[in-house]
Amino acid sequence: MNGDVLSNIGDLISPETAILVPVLLLAGMGIKRSGLVKPKFIPLILGALGVILSVAASFTSGNAPQNLAGRIFFCLTQGILAAGESVYIHQIVKQAKKEE
Repeated sequence: MNGDVLSNIGDLISPETAILVPVLLLAGMGIKRSGLVKPKFIPLILGALGVILSVAASFTSGNAPQNLAGRIFFCLTQGILAAGESVYIHQIVKQAKKEE
């Protein structure tokens, strides 16, 4: 494997679930602004939401395995990766604003 896994994270998320990244980013911003949830729980909520939305996306994906165990693994990993990337992007923007 060339380079760091994180430098190739875009290759790990399937094209069908890549749309979840901005969706989860916006959902996280909405959850935070609502004030109903402590900020420390937002990544967990986004992870669960990412997995749920990944299940829906897997039915349109040609990349999703057809067997049950494979589909479960695919949905879990895709949902968690999408949530992780959305939290990562949020933190980059947040830290960049601190530097100004």
